[in-house]
Amino acid sequence: MLRMKKWIPGEITLALVICWLANTCVAGITLQTRGAVVQASNGLIKVMVNLSSGRCDYLDETGKWQIKNASAGFNSIGTDQKYFSDSYTAHKLEEPGLKDEKTALGMAKVFSIRHRKAGAPDMEQIFTLYPGEPFVLVQLRILSDRNMRCNWIAPIVVDSARYEKGTKILEAPYDNDNWRWYMPHALDGSKFAGTSHEFSAIYGADHGGIVMGSITHDFWKTGIDFQIGRQAGVIEKLIVYGGASTDDVCPHGAMEGKRIISSTVFAGFYADIRQGLQRYGQANAAIAPPLPWKQGVPVGWMTFGATGVNYTLPQLEATSDFLRAHLQHAGFCDASGADCIIMDGHRGGFDESHLRRAIAHIHQNGQKAGCYLSPFIYWLSSKHDPMDQKLYGSNVTYADVVLRDERGQPIQHKPDSYSLDVSQPAVLQAIGKQIDDEKRLGFDYFKLDFLTDGLMEGHHADPRIHSGVQAYNQAMRFIAERIGPDKFISLSIAPTFPSQYAHSRRVSCDLYGQLTDHENGFRPFGSTEYLLNCVTYSAWMAGSIYPYNDPDEMSLYRFTDSPPIPETWARNRIMASIVSGGNLVDASDYSDPQAAARARQLLTHREIDAIAREGMAFEPVMDRDAAADLYVRREKNGWLVAVFNFDSNAPREAAIDFKRIGLPPGPVYRAVDLWNKHSLGRSKTMVSVHVAAGDAALLRIDRAE
Repeated sequence: MLRMKKWIPGEITLALVICWLANTCVAGITLQTRGAVVQASNGLIKVMVNLSSGRCDYLDETGKWQIKNASAGFNSIGTDQKYFSDSYTAHKLEEPGLKDEKTALGMAKVFSIRHRKAGAPDMEQIFTLYPGEPFVLVQLRILSDRNMRCNWIAPIVVDSARYEKGTKILEAPYDNDNWRWYMPHALDGSKFAGTSHEFSAIYGADHGGIVMGSITHDFWKTGIDFQIGRQAGVIEKLIVYGGASTDDVCPHGAMEGKRIISSTVFAGFYADIRQGLQRYGQANAAIAPPLPWKQGVPVGWMTFGATGVNYTLPQLEATSDFLRAHLQHAGFCDASGADCIIMDGHRGGFDESHLRRAIAHIHQNGQKAGCYLSPFIYWLSSKHDPMDQKLYGSNVTYADVVLRDERGQPIQHKPDSYSLDVSQPAVLQAIGKQIDDEKRLGFDYFKLDFLTDGLMEGHHADPRIHSGVQAYNQAMRFIAERIGPDKFISLSIAPTFPSQYAHSRRVSCDLYGQLTDHENGFRPFGSTEYLLNCVTYSAWMAGSIYPYNDPDEMSLYRFTDSPPIPETWARNRIMASIVSGGNLVDASDYSDPQAAARARQLLTHREIDAIAREGMAFEPVMDRDAAADLYVRREKNGWLVAVFNFDSNAPREAAIDFKRIGLPPGPVYRAVDLWNKHSLGRSKTMVSVHVAAGDAALLRIDRAE
């Protein structure tokens, strides 16, 4: 069995390779033909293909979860037709049947089914099974005797699927833009049609269920279309396909040739989908390992929540001095003892001499400096004709390099901006010069923003590029190599995948400090509860596809023009960052005495700072759909439990069942509230903790005997 350990940042790449490739035995996987049915099994998952109908069943060997009567399909641009395997007339198991294959995930057993129909391209479904693993990998290949173009290819197409009462299907956003929530939809008879991007899960009240999604991200944007509501417990349509639309203006790009290949799709059955999502992440990382980083999670301060995009040299110098005097040596620092000061936005007119002075001051204080780039988008900041303006450090005008649609019109993804054609050599040269200039100035940390613009579909100048994902891969590979291995890279307004070009990725859109999206006097978006919704369904990404998550900056007193928040909300916000497993970055305006006092009070708890510095995500206890309010992390000698209260008016008396959070039965456990050092007593079964209105608690639980 492929046994996955809990990932430790810095060991990810090597550990994944060793872990996956250590499995060289493929015994125990069988293939049988019974009449018209080909059946493959490894004892945990069963794949059954009907050679009469061209349909396939994916079955959990326990019988509880299944994907039944699934076909596969694709489109052919030019003929305006869609083809499906169950409409083909001949279906055959390809020789030699079950064969051994060495893959990025280890040794596997592979078999394929060929579907044929007169006058249509052949379809070949490839199924890959691993010993001791409850998942199957599925890929669809289209084989034609003439060149064809395809921009929709679906390895799994299900007309109807029935599940037990209480089942939900997860809708995941494509990127972290526009304050989109992860949305679990109950199969309760309410009508809804949606698209989950890259991955999804179908799961019951006990969290058991199916995890599915693509694990290769070279060409296709993966969508999981679903439709529910005609009947409780039924999904009327479930399609896992390449060719999904996100915020695109143009249709998905087309793959061309005599051989069209889908993304590889992961479909697994798990007693707990949290384990399934971790396995899914590890499978992705085995194919495209995350960018290595051994210097620990970033800790520090960012300008945006304190000053917006306009700040001055004296403000940066004063902030650096405050961090050094009051926070940095009191525990609020990274593994090297440094803080990172990140200059967000486009630096509001700073000239190079001021930048050099600011960075020198930061470095003299034993700190690191962070910069901001939005390399794939052109912001319209001039009153002159925007198309006549020139690229950074270039004589090339934007008219020559903006991404255009089929009619030749510039593509506008965000207001007052244009997406750039990132396949253009001139664009890459300008990005390279920006990076070189930032490195020359001495920046240690790169925040890259609005990266989804680099994935937009359109007409790309490079004739080898036929999709947005292809363009993005090419550009991000260039950027990661140009920045180099010794600078931290964090992404924002970025897709979940491809994931191998950065050390962290923002799991949410911008955050403003309020407890929920429903607090009077505050923005109706960007709350801590919204962040924890994102963390609930993306905690698995930290330590698998990225070394760390990025939970955005923390506004512990007020966000620029927002009202002040209470101390309880601030502690709640700190805890939300800690459980996410990633960057711990303040954004308080230390020139405000109350904000400075709040930071000194909450960011100098050495024990809690040390936990945050480990950069390891907590596992959500998924009892709330909107956002989990209970999170658990295993330590060497015990457990950490984070408890949140999203009610700003009433305290919470949280009774924490040890069985529910995964503690082994039998021993007597003792619990301590780490924020106030209060003992919460001893018990074999549960612990209770009082959490004030809008507050959060962090417990350490270990064996008392």
